Amino acid sequence: MKNLLKIFVCVIFVWGCSTPKYLSAPKDFKNHVKGLYLEYTTKKSHSREIAEIIEVKDKYIKLLPVKNEKIISIKQNDIKYAHVLVSLTSDNQKKLNTWAGLLNINSLVHGYFMVFSLPINLVSTYSTSIHARGAYRMKIPDDVKWHELHKFARFPQGIPELIDENLIK
Repeated sequence: MKNLLKIFVCVIFVWGCSTPKYLSAPKDFKNHVKGLYLEYTTKKSHSREIAEIIEVKDKYIKLLPVKNEKIISIKQNDIKYAHVLVSLTSDNQKKLNTWAGLLNINSLVHGYFMVFSLPINLVSTYSTSIHARGAYRMKIPDDVKWHELHKFARFPQGIPELIDENLIK
């Protein structure tokens, strides 16, 4: 039982160590020069993809996927599900995860009541780590309509004619 508890505590600590590297913190959002990111699924592919919004037109959207460096174009009708990822939910995820993890040590001073307080603290640590590394997102079309998406693109008025889209990274 003790070994299982030690493993569970280690898993909880490791869980909180990953945050999306492509999103800016809320305090840096006003200086962000790239487009926001779109988390989407197409009708053909059921896997979830994440890409920077480069350009939005009436019938299609141009995206730069996080995993590769080539711009893709997707028709509006081909998108099954989409969220605009605005920023991280916290300015300092590491600090939040550290304090949530230290909360578990607090259970040691509870004596026999540790049997009750430790599981509650572990659950709160898990919950905190999930929310700390999360992103503030807006659902399309509930929170943001298609015709408003251009505001979140790197090129809100479209890619200028002088720019070769193959050079955008």
